[in-house]
Order: sequence, then C-alpha cells, then structure tokens
Amino acid sequence: MGAVRVETQPTALVGLQYTWTEPEQYEWFEFRAGGAVYAVAGLAVIGDEAWMYWRILEQGILAWRDLKKNAVPQMRAHCRERGVRRVFVSTDDLKDVNFISMTGFMGFVPVLTVAMQEIGEEENVR
Repeated sequence: MGAVRVETQPTALVGLQYTWTEPEQYEWFEFRAGGAVYAVAGLAVIGDEAWMYWRILEQGILAWRDLKKNAVPQMRAHCRERGVRRVFVSTDDLKDVNFISMTGFMGFVPVLTVAMQEIGEEENVR
C-alpha cells in the first residue's frame, strides 16, 4: 500500500522534529501494508531540500518489502514533484540503533548520524 498522507502529526513523532523547523512546515505520512500502519514520517520541504524523520512502529517482512517497493519510491516521487533535489534524514535518538543500515536500505548515503539522498529527474531505482 505504501505512503499515505495524513492531516495530523502521528503521536510517535511528537517532540522528535528538527528543532529549527516549524511544525507547520511538515507533511505527515503513514506507511501502511496489509491494513496496518508500520511506520510514520514527517517531511519538511525547505527550498530544494527536504528533511524527513520517521519512526518504525512494526517490523516484519511485509513492512520491509512495502518500504522498499512502495513507500520509498512514492516518497521520492513526492519530493521530486515538490522540486526537491536532496532529502536528508538525521538522528539523535539513542534508540535509533539501526540508522546506517536502515538509511542504506532506503537508498540514502549515511554519514554518521545524517544521511542524504539525491533526487534526480529520472527514477533509476530497481
């Protein structure tokens, strides 16, 4: 099913947004598979950059498969439509122990606690 935009900030993301970004700058998303929400995300577009943060709520093969096949390509397309050239994610959450492997799985280039992804004109992800 993939990414679905929602109107209000998901409870799991409250207090985790980037401190220099105003809450009204965010778009909120739920990532759904098999009828259940397995992750939530906030996305703030600032110029040609976007800053995203998320929380994985439910891990499993169905969730990981949906993330790779549906949610990530949908989010890339959404960013591209908004004129975004780079998407950043960052963490200072000590519970985010899989940050590097997770961002790598989603196509980001992780560098310590920040990961970046270039958004090109054409989608070349398989």
